[in-house]
Amino acid sequence: MSFTNSIARYPEKHLQLAALAWAEVHLGYRPIADDVEATGDRMDAIGNIGEELIVIETKVTVSANTVPFSPARSGTIEPKIAATLDALYSGETRGQVGMIARYWNGKKPITFGVLAGHYPGLSTLQDLLKRRSVEWKFNYRIWQWTGERIDELAQSFLHDGVERAQLAAISFPVMVARPIRKLPLTFADLEDLAEKRGVSEVFRAIVRDARAHQMKLVLRPSGVALRLPGVAGSQWCAIFVESADAANGINCGIYAEVFVRAGLSLPGVAAPDAGFLNTNRYIRTGNDVAALFAPFRDRRPCTSLPEALSPGLSLTSYRGGHSLRTAGDTGERLVREGRDTCETR
Repeated sequence: MSFTNSIARYPEKHLQLAALAWAEVHLGYRPIADDVEATGDRMDAIGNIGEELIVIETKVTVSANTVPFSPARSGTIEPKIAATLDALYSGETRGQVGMIARYWNGKKPITFGVLAGHYPGLSTLQDLLKRRSVEWKFNYRIWQWTGERIDELAQSFLHDGVERAQLAAISFPVMVARPIRKLPLTFADLEDLAEKRGVSEVFRAIVRDARAHQMKLVLRPSGVALRLPGVAGSQWCAIFVESADAANGINCGIYAEVFVRAGLSLPGVAAPDAGFLNTNRYIRTGNDVAALFAPFRDRRPCTSLPEALSPGLSLTSYRGGHSLRTAGDTGERLVREGRDTCETR
């Protein structure tokens, strides 16, 4: 067995594979098609539960800003549902919609499933699905993958039967996002920005500790992201220098499970939502920085980071590398800087 970085690049796909494998056993889910390699299909999976045809959108985290359409943000849930149903109700026969059409009898509504590990934007999602399911004639399920099972947070089956003529008459809004892509800042720019925001000392401390742990620093338009060494797609912290200030410090997006499951308190204090990680904290002092990197000190087992990124994996940090283990797997896979695959030991 081997752990490949090509798999780690898409953490939501680990979640999807594990969750839908569980659904096959416990919910009677029968897969039809999926897009686990993120090749460009609009939705992530298609399957059946009994006579129910379910089309699934998978995300690691559903936050409020990933739900409704926004012309400045791509990949939100509302336009994916709209575009899929518009094409299906119009008789499209090509691509993924054509696949859905081949398994849809036209008499029962489509079920849209949202599958995620975390739902800070749950109320926003529920409000949107309640409203749009009435207007666009679909049913829905909201599933949360806990790492061990699927919990169904909400469902609606208002529609039992549908008529094709009625569906074809539905008018869908045009939802085309054209986000403005800003170029990443240079490291010199970030240092200057941190100085202007009054957070240069804490910024330098974060960078120093990240480098001490051999983490990869990825420059972003609003700051810098931190990744584990040798594990592609393993972003665990996002540092938003652009919105920092001296009174509060730097807003850092983190996975809370990294700390909670390691028996550690969250670093710093609560901060406004930013980015796609599931928790935001203000890091302002040297003690906050130390707490931020506490899961990676002294060979402490950090069993939650891979589960947050890809449920079913656990990780322990060592000097020069990290070992990963799948649930129920006795083999240990050592991940080191620069290695694409890791032999089982």
